[in-house]
Amino acid sequence: MNPNMEWSQLFVQALVEAGLTAVCISPGSRSTPLTLAFAAQKGMQIYRHLDERSAGFFALGLAVATDRPVALVCTSGTAVANYFPAIVEANMSQVPLLVLTGDRPHELRHSGTNQTMCFGRWICPSRKPTRRMWLCAMCKQRPCALMPWPTAVAKVPSM
Repeated sequence: MNPNMEWSQLFVQALVEAGLTAVCISPGSRSTPLTLAFAAQKGMQIYRHLDERSAGFFALGLAVATDRPVALVCTSGTAVANYFPAIVEANMSQVPLLVLTGDRPHELRHSGTNQTMCFGRWICPSRKPTRRMWLCAMCKQRPCALMPWPTAVAKVPSM
């Protein structure tokens, strides 16, 4: 199995086990493994939005209306930036949104390649992640999945 698919399935399964029931997906090639992993989950409510800005605000409204966290999925680079206004609103209102994005291969980071942007140290690790690093990170984060959503805030592990 493709490692991206395997990691996405593990990650999405952990989110489902933690209680996630809805995701807004803005399709893109880099986020295909995440999209397919969500599509494979029975009972997952999937909302498709071509426009990331609209998707962000739709997810925010859904999270407010249901009083449950909602995930957002998009491809890499500037697509993520289009979620930013909704992310700011969610942060100011303390509404839980999970923003999940694809990324270009590690070798293309810091090379000027299109759709390759770093949004801080958490999201753009300085070295190529390995399967072992990912599984260890998932094991370390697992206890967060058992806490109620408002207190289950955890940084993306540095790889």
